[in-house]
Amino acid sequence: QNLDKTLSVRPIATANDVAKAANLSCGEAEGQVYALIPKTQHITLHPGDDLRPFDQFNLWVYAAEGASGNLHIGINCTSQTEGLETRDHFRSGVATQIDWTGWKICVFPSENFLIIGWPEGWVHVDNIAITVSRGRRAGLTGTTNSDGGIVGLGTVELEQRERVVGPHPAGPAG
Repeated sequence: QNLDKTLSVRPIATANDVAKAANLSCGEAEGQVYALIPKTQHITLHPGDDLRPFDQFNLWVYAAEGASGNLHIGINCTSQTEGLETRDHFRSGVATQIDWTGWKICVFPSENFLIIGWPEGWVHVDNIAITVSRGRRAGLTGTTNSDGGIVGLGTVELEQRERVVGPHPAGPAG
């Protein structure tokens, strides 16, 4: 159960923006437009340098009957921690499996991101990288592409949440 309260939402890309950024065509389902994802696709968006006070990404995803795959999101920063070979970045820790039919909002809260480097938070942002992998996971050998079912990416949003403060799952400190 999510007890967090939404304070504000800011769309950063429409389906048409996503299609243009990744040279994709658009489709429509249930009255909403989506960018058609024909195979594994990497989409780069430039929402601005400072994403504060937002702390969650929302991706509207359409999956037709028989569609499968997964979603990842990353935030690439312009900063680089001394001693690291790559720039600071955030990566979604767990892939969201595409296992539904119809439209669904996929949420990526900040607390579920892996942090590489020592970034100052969602500031000094170079770009947002969204990866949509088509097909089903085939053991340890990777993902098999599948032509079954349409997968489409709709609006991409940033959300600011007011979080409920509660007890730590490990119990009281002391």
